Amino acid sequence: MPAVLLRTGHFLKTEVLIGLNQDEWTYFLVYGAPGYDITSQNLISREDFLKGVDLVLPGFSDVRRETAIFQYTDWTVH
Repeated sequence: MPAVLLRTGHFLKTEVLIGLNQDEWTYFLVYGAPGYDITSQNLISREDFLKGVDLVLPGFSDVRRETAIFQYTDWTVH
């Protein structure tokens, strides 16, 4: 059926954004991190945050880990 619709032009024309990001999958690993609860706002200690970075970015260079730490640090409290 989709092939017929495509061939006959019976489909909605819309804009589509297509792309990929290297290591995008690491974003979803946080949901499996110990102590993380997606249904509520959890405030974790700086120590737990740093352990979490090592947990989700194993084998990454120090520069990449430090970049992630900088990006996700709550600068309103640090």
